[in-house]
Amino acid sequence: MVRLITFIALIFGLNISIIYGFNPKDTIYLEGVEIFPERHEFFSSSSKIQSIDTTILKSNYHSNFASILNSHTPIAVRSYGPGVLSTISLRGGAASHTAFIWNGFNIQNPMNAQNDLALMPASFADEIQIQYGGGSSIWGSGAVGGAIIMNNNPTFEKGLKVGLNSSVSTNEDFQNIIHTKWSNESISSSLRVIQNNSKNKYSFVNNRMSNDTVLKQKNAKYSGWGFLQENYFKPKNNHIINLTAWYQNFNRNIPPTLFQNQNKPQAKQNDRFLRITGGWKTIFDNFTTEVKTGYFEDFIHYNDDNTINSESLSRTQNSNAELRYYFSDRNTISLGFNHQYKNAEVDDYKENPTENKYTFLTSWRWKNNNENIIALLNFRQKFAKEYDVEPTPSIGITYKLTDRFAINAN
Repeated sequence: MVRLITFIALIFGLNISIIYGFNPKDTIYLEGVEIFPERHEFFSSSSKIQSIDTTILKSNYHSNFASILNSHTPIAVRSYGPGVLSTISLRGGAASHTAFIWNGFNIQNPMNAQNDLALMPASFADEIQIQYGGGSSIWGSGAVGGAIIMNNNPTFEKGLKVGLNSSVSTNEDFQNIIHTKWSNESISSSLRVIQNNSKNKYSFVNNRMSNDTVLKQKNAKYSGWGFLQENYFKPKNNHIINLTAWYQNFNRNIPPTLFQNQNKPQAKQNDRFLRITGGWKTIFDNFTTEVKTGYFEDFIHYNDDNTINSESLSRTQNSNAELRYYFSDRNTISLGFNHQYKNAEVDDYKENPTENKYTFLTSWRWKNNNENIIALLNFRQKFAKEYDVEPTPSIGITYKLTDRFAINAN
């Protein structure tokens, strides 16, 4: 079936998209809505935040985060080849200094404090933003260099849409993506499924051999699949409830380096993760409240020709609550609470470590009558039983000289 879909895609120019949509009405009248920005946008407006254009996401539907960030941002992406580990460096920080935020949750792996961007499909994102510079007062201590922000956005438009997108590359990389979405005025449900199978046969020059011999990469194939299920319920215009699940299972061979025997069997790795989140957000005249919780599980199995056979499993439970109060159009305060529970199981650990962390955070935003000066103040205090944590404050200011020119300081 996969070969047949790929062959059809090849005939029609290496990329085929089939979209089916149903809408019972030609004209839909929608009620006016008031948009309340996300916390990082509202209380970090003096920081540099870059948004990836939606047209770029659509034209790179079969890419991963590493490819998009490397091609369309000045970020340094460290990649070891297609399908192999890809990490990021922001403002000179290491990969562990860059937070990866998914719908408001920091999903950095608690065992190595980073994410493999090669495992993050661009087709699962409705919005990608990059926040440059220290964001620890917003996201926590893992955001010293900045943050990569991935959001999924619901739409309450009556109708059904089904999409199929297939591609094939010269590396014998076959990929299929299915996206279905159904919604009405109060319910929105979306399912995205991705399947990838690649022999990853690419040529390279081995300059350690005489005459710069051109070789075919060995032991580099990879395959995997995953799905993202989103469900949103809007009982009233000022209430929205969501439940989201993201699962991926990825198997890959790790190719040898130039210093290793190219004919010797090499390492294999299986990456699996499960992410489940739920939340409830209410919007009133002068304040908003949001409560959300998430469960995150990361599993890695590494096997190096029976020399090393290691399994690691981490579990994280993350809960957040925020109250935002608008004294006026120019004066806003936010109070928040966060709880994290982490557990790790690793073969080399004598016992399975656990950690409980509690965090209190508050933010304040003010702008003058002319709306050309915006001041921001954020304060974050984390509490952990095993060690003492210093508070994390930040202050920022924006001065708009004209509509096209502004000065930011943090």
